Amino acid sequence: MARKRLVGVETARKLILKHVSEHGSGRWSDFEKLGIPEATLHRALKELISEGVLAREKRGVYVLRVSRCRTAVQVDYGPRLCELIGCANVDVLVQDLIENVGDGITYVSNAYKQFMDFANSEEFKSKLSGVSLEFLIRSSVYEVLADELVKFLVREFLGFLRDKGLYTLAMIELSKFARGIADLEKCEEASQGLPENAKWKFRFLVKTTKDMLSTFYGLNDTVVDTLEKLKEVLKRHGYTGVIKYKPTLSDENAVEAELDMEYVAEGAIMVMKYYYDIRGGLMQFIYRLSLKTREHGCGPLSIKEREELLNIISELSY
Repeated sequence: MARKRLVGVETARKLILKHVSEHGSGRWSDFEKLGIPEATLHRALKELISEGVLAREKRGVYVLRVSRCRTAVQVDYGPRLCELIGCANVDVLVQDLIENVGDGITYVSNAYKQFMDFANSEEFKSKLSGVSLEFLIRSSVYEVLADELVKFLVREFLGFLRDKGLYTLAMIELSKFARGIADLEKCEEASQGLPENAKWKFRFLVKTTKDMLSTFYGLNDTVVDTLEKLKEVLKRHGYTGVIKYKPTLSDENAVEAELDMEYVAEGAIMVMKYYYDIRGGLMQFIYRLSLKTREHGCGPLSIKEREELLNIISELSY
């Protein structure tokens, strides 16, 4: 008898949604034929229903909750994204999002909620309390200034990311990091030339950073897949990575400014780094290396990169 291939929950979710999208509905027996084990199928269906992606109708028929998806696009995403990227017609953008992103918008929405749980936690609020721009201007002690400046910047970037539209665009740009670090994790050549004790530390740091992206910002494979589809739609409607942004200030004369979303994505990394209290240049190093791996493929570190990594590992040891 042929051995059944292993199917994880993420793969099961994709198979279920593909079947329901193509056939309009699906039953338990239909999903079993896709090779999904019973326990995995139960968990995947439970997750999809709890997230509002699927609905279970009478006689055990599962269907997409299209109305919820359409509402989310029409109310929460389409108008704001159109405003930010300066699209020509919001109705055309909304229809494009419904047709080409569809129920996937729920994954982005859930990732946003996951991030907001961290952003609104009492622990995080207390870490950011007490800082002001006036304090920074008055401060003359370098160590205090440096710490408070970081705290101030984190709070400002949190302000950007609370805006669901800006959060979505930032995550689109940060998805390159998520893809790159997944490539880096599988790249055994990257640790060539490192001392043996540094190799496992390097692999551990890469995996830990990947896990943090998934835990803090919800950037798992399914969310990243959706964000990549979303980016292609937005590009058709004028998105270039740079947007026109008008700060919400009491000053009526505030003007629009150009905002590079890669800059906001780097700020999002700073927020995550601050939350997890990661010192030094580790996160920036992994970020640069991930983007390089994504763009140029798997390969060993350069001599300069190895030296930088060893210095980081040495600093982390203290």
